[in-house]
Amino acid sequence: MLSLKNLKTRLAKKTISRRIHQTKRDAKFLNLEGSRMLMILFEFKDKTDFEEVEEFSEFLRSLGKQVKLWGYYPHKNLPLFFTPTGNQQCLTQKQLRWFPIPCERAIAGFNEYQPDILIDLSREDCYPLKYLAAISQASMKVGCNSNFTQPIFDLLIQKDDDLPLTAFIENIIHYLNHLNKS
Repeated sequence: MLSLKNLKTRLAKKTISRRIHQTKRDAKFLNLEGSRMLMILFEFKDKTDFEEVEEFSEFLRSLGKQVKLWGYYPHKNLPLFFTPTGNQQCLTQKQLRWFPIPCERAIAGFNEYQPDILIDLSREDCYPLKYLAAISQASMKVGCNSNFTQPIFDLLIQKDDDLPLTAFIENIIHYLNHLNKS
């Protein structure tokens, strides 16, 4: 017998898989040097998680990159330390359908910003952000390696959930700096 949670997960995965094949984009491998605009998808549970992502985005901005952040906070209301701006947006549980996919109104304008590289820092089972990665028209998509995420991303990097997020970010920077070097 299928539990409600398993049903929701299966619907989310099926919706994401369908959207991967419907999304039109010009896929290409880019390195960090050859990119201008980046988008970072991230999930955060506390202020420390958010600060690590902010530090990463500031590093990218110091390289002259335009950076936009899209987060997911797994509660109904945003925490006081997060303020949405033109460069950072955040989804909450209130903005999801009855299964963990964002409603269209919550992500209106998501594809108006077309990054050269999309970087997904979230866990494999963060379906709201995997949905955003699937519908993104970014030229290159980077995310964690798993059987489910393989069709979404162009560059898959192993993520160890026992290590801090900064270790995963360092791996991403390393590979993006060395990809397609002349």
